[in-house]
Amino acid sequence: MRVQGDCLAGKAMSRILLVDNEPDVIDALRIFLESEGHHTVTALDGLEAFEIAAGRQQTSL
Repeated sequence: MRVQGDCLAGKAMSRILLVDNEPDVIDALRIFLESEGHHTVTALDGLEAFEIAAGRQQTSL
């Protein structure tokens, strides 16, 4: 799991959970979303995504 992103002045930030078993797909989406000012959290499978969404993994920003 990876948490990325910086806040841009004047923009409301979203925290987006990206889930895919293909790291290249996650990286492409992450790069685009972060360029738009969003925070991203990534997971490589459904179980990891569920644990993140349920708050069972630390995702400090």
